[in-house]
Amino acid sequence: MVITTFLNKISISEKMKFEGVSLLLLQASKVSVKEKMATHLSAKEKIYYDRLFRSKKRQEEMYLGRLAAKSLVIEHTGYKGQLKDIELIKIKDREKPKLFINNVRINNDISIAHNNMYAVAVFSHKDKVGVDIEKCSLKLDKSFIRYAFSKEEIEFWKTYETEYENIWVLLWTIKEAIGKALDFGLSFGMNFIKILMDKEEERKLLIVFKKEDIIEKLIYGRNMELSYSVKNDNYISICRLWKV
Repeated sequence: MVITTFLNKISISEKMKFEGVSLLLLQASKVSVKEKMATHLSAKEKIYYDRLFRSKKRQEEMYLGRLAAKSLVIEHTGYKGQLKDIELIKIKDREKPKLFINNVRINNDISIAHNNMYAVAVFSHKDKVGVDIEKCSLKLDKSFIRYAFSKEEIEFWKTYETEYENIWVLLWTIKEAIGKALDFGLSFGMNFIKILMDKEEERKLLIVFKKEDIIEKLIYGRNMELSYSVKNDNYISICRLWKV
């Protein structure tokens, strides 16, 4: 299955709205996470937080991601209660976390990503959304590139290595954002999604999926929009699936 869409480069601020999507970007503060965690994370979220005990950095990034998401929920739903009563919980291993308020499932779509002591969240009332963030200067070794991208992708995109800063990291974030919008992340592997560009039309991407039956059910009746930005040495990619 092939989907065509344009890749839009946008300028991202710490808090913004565009095309029915709200975004909040947070940077790690100097305040200890533990001072906030008790009132900001639910009991289920604390369990996940504690599992990351071997990495204080990952704990703080996880907390920042939840804080960004919950802040958007409060802004757009009008909820007046405590942050810990807003939960982002994984129901199934292959799916992104789902939104709950006081144990009631909320159908608004939300996606979070965190890396390099930054966290970003996107929220939409009606569209499916996915977001990812990775450090632009991250060095990917050749073995990972061969694992993550098909031979066709490698041959095609290596000609753009001078045009885009670290093109492989940008493509990685785009794949992650698409997977999250479709609700399975990269659980099927990065080769499940292949990204190419129309040689005759600049910025027009060809998104090729394996397992057509699965994708058709997930994307039925929706168009895809892809955007990316460079912010503080981070690539931030956003996928929006909107109903026709």
